[in-house]
Amino acid sequence: MGYPQEDSFTSFEKEKMIRRILEDLPEWFGIPESLEAYIKDAAQLPIIVIRKKREHRFCFFKATF
Repeated sequence: MGYPQEDSFTSFEKEKMIRRILEDLPEWFGIPESLEAYIKDAAQLPIIVIRKKREHRFCFFKATF
């Protein structure tokens, strides 16, 4: 079982995690300029990461109110 880890990542570390996952989804994130913008924007948000062996799951939080 993985354990949640609070947001103790640098923006660079977040970008690296996000990039690795999204580049495997070209049918959803296939426009390079949009992908880069999404990665940069998401890396500024608070994140919770669950690590389970080689598997990573993450959740970003963005207030919309």
